[in-house]
Amino acid sequence: MIQGIKVVCGRAAVVVMMGAGVGLLGCSSEAFEPEGAGGAKADAGVGAGAGGEAGIGAAGSAGDSGSGGADSGAAGAGGSAGSAGSSGSSGSAGSAGSTGGSENGTQCSGGSACKSGNCVDGVCCNTKCGADCESCVATGSKGTCTPFAQGTDPDGECLGTGAPGSDCIGSCDGKSACSFPSVAKTCGTAVCTGAQSTGYACDGSGSCKAASTSCAPYNCGASACLASCTTDTHCTSGNYCASGKCVPKKTNGQVCGANNQCSSSNCVGGTCCNVASCGAPLSCSTGTCSCDGTVCKAGDSCVLWYKDADGDGHGDAKSTKHGCSSVAPVGYVANKTDCYDANANAKPGQTQFFAQHRGDGSFDYNCDNGATKQYANVTGKSCVDCHAYGNSQCSLPCGLTYLGSTLYSMAYECNGASDGSQCGGPKTQQGFHADVACGASGTLYSCSVNTCSAAEKFVATTAQGCR
Repeated sequence: MIQGIKVVCGRAAVVVMMGAGVGLLGCSSEAFEPEGAGGAKADAGVGAGAGGEAGIGAAGSAGDSGSGGADSGAAGAGGSAGSAGSSGSSGSAGSAGSTGGSENGTQCSGGSACKSGNCVDGVCCNTKCGADCESCVATGSKGTCTPFAQGTDPDGECLGTGAPGSDCIGSCDGKSACSFPSVAKTCGTAVCTGAQSTGYACDGSGSCKAASTSCAPYNCGASACLASCTTDTHCTSGNYCASGKCVPKKTNGQVCGANNQCSSSNCVGGTCCNVASCGAPLSCSTGTCSCDGTVCKAGDSCVLWYKDADGDGHGDAKSTKHGCSSVAPVGYVANKTDCYDANANAKPGQTQFFAQHRGDGSFDYNCDNGATKQYANVTGKSCVDCHAYGNSQCSLPCGLTYLGSTLYSMAYECNGASDGSQCGGPKTQQGFHADVACGASGTLYSCSVNTCSAAEKFVATTAQGCR
């Protein structure tokens, strides 16, 4: 802050305080300020008064601290005896004020000793230089914060969580930071036991960490997991060796070629089975030893059953099904004696006669492989008395009351006796006078059943029945 003007006249100097008017000829002036104040000083202007003493202009105002001021001098004040002095000349710019402190690169013990305010690595530095991997005393760059070269670590700042000398410690990246090996870098010594491999890898922070992995479906080799096999022992449990590879064992019901391919260790008839043996007619095609899909209870055997489509209790030998011996499959029976399974009347032991074929053109209703006619051809035969056979002699003639009933024994043919006599009771009591085919009709005649007459009698036109 300018507080006055120093006026020099020859060798004499006079200090004039601001605001005073002094009429001095042949004198120069300059502004002054208290000692130690920063900022520019401007020369004061001096003007000669028109009718009296010269007027002295006020000094120019000071510039901002540290920079030269360019303010012009103020107009000179009027002399006491004459008119006001002319305007003072502009003041020249003041020189920059100094703040003090050392330049960058100079040794220091604290930031207050440096112009930059930063004392780093024992020298004044252009920045605080506080990151990893940088220095302010690098060769050729002293006083300027400079990153350490990539791959170096002169200050040991990149150890991370590891120990010195570890494969996983880092180094400077050339950009004021540390760089650490990633998990792609292995460390330590890998081991492999059973089917578990334990390896070691860097963790990206400087440490070497263990990491275990399963070798499945392979077992361990000498020090690492196997990648191929030659025997099942090279594979983990539940797998077997096939064409150099460990593959999963098969479940029951899947096709197999040997026991070692099955989880159950039972390959039966080309299929993995729940039991080691499943003899025919049992089958393991479903994976469970069964009789046509049915698992039999203990003590049962697998047997053939025969279809009984007509429900007459007799099965068809040509339509079979395996089943457990204790339980017949629905619609099947144990025998195969039916000769025609589409008509319940066609069955072994049938005693009835039928005038219509059984359904396939055949009249074999009793399954004897023939057609027995109901009515015989009695042409040329007469009614005779077929004495009842008793006590090895013909002792019961027609009309005899025997055991409370009248015996009528007239017939075309007798059952015969062991002695060849016409004895033993009636055999054929009705018949046609021709050979009538099964299902055809003819005139039916009969020996009297309720008389002992030898004359036949007409019955009716009747269809020939067969069985």
